[in-house]
Amino acid sequence: MSAVFPVQASSLRVGGYIVIDDGPCKIIKMAIHKTGKHGHCKIHFIATNIFTSKKIDLIETSTHNVDSCDVDRRDYQLVNIDDDYLSFMNEQGEMKEDIRMPLSEELRNGIQDAFDQGKEVTISVLKAMDIEEVVDWKSK
Repeated sequence: MSAVFPVQASSLRVGGYIVIDDGPCKIIKMAIHKTGKHGHCKIHFIATNIFTSKKIDLIETSTHNVDSCDVDRRDYQLVNIDDDYLSFMNEQGEMKEDIRMPLSEELRNGIQDAFDQGKEVTISVLKAMDIEEVVDWKSK
């Protein structure tokens, strides 16, 4: 399965995913603008990068193809923190140790504090375009 695939701009909807500036983005707003006598409709996409939360605009002709991607969100049980890497167990009970602590200080500190207190920590990992990053966490 390809990480990125083409779709017609007019087929996308709010809540869907589009690739803008080589990053996976969630569409938060769309506006359709009619053009002049011989032109095509334009679509104004407003989206946020799912990893950086940066807001990005894109205007594209409705009949043109744009890139989209699949986004997968999974929750895992945190087992250990070793240097800057997280160790957790996947659904099959296999250990996974290749995801770094999040760059966000708020997420990083929250995960570290809960883990240090001996709480059961669940991390949420988003995967898109062969990139996996921790985007949220919770503890019991």
